Amino acid sequence: MPTKTLEATLVPPTAHKERKLQELHDLYHEGLHEAFEAGADTQSAVNDIVTPYDLPYQVKDALKNYLPSLDDAQELSDDHPTRMVNRAARFDHSEDREHSYVWEVPQPGRGTNFWIPLRINPEQESLWFDLLSKDAKAGELRLQRHRTSWEVHVTVET
Repeated sequence: MPTKTLEATLVPPTAHKERKLQELHDLYHEGLHEAFEAGADTQSAVNDIVTPYDLPYQVKDALKNYLPSLDDAQELSDDHPTRMVNRAARFDHSEDREHSYVWEVPQPGRGTNFWIPLRINPEQESLWFDLLSKDAKAGELRLQRHRTSWEVHVTVET
């Protein structure tokens, strides 16, 4: 199965959602750096470090999968995206909205997730439809800040 990466820019969020995105990103980086500096090289060791962090399980699970793969890395760059496992791939589409695609951003705790509109790459629209219809399977998600905007990248198998 070929793997492709879907790209979307988040519509500029409200101040509250912007703060939540930044908190998610900052906590991810704190956990990533703490586990890396501790030399956590197994999922269990990473879990022991990131469990106290107030991060959604989709992010903690991605950290547990990602960090052990960095065993040869000497240092981390500061521009790492916030990684999430595929259970964070909750999207919706409706032509009734100004921005027809939205993503449910995972947050820690029950009932705290929020939906945010996306500007998808128009050349990838058929793949977004495949993802929504389950004809494509989501892999890892990566949330990254680029100067004044946020992007989400979703790997898909078609």
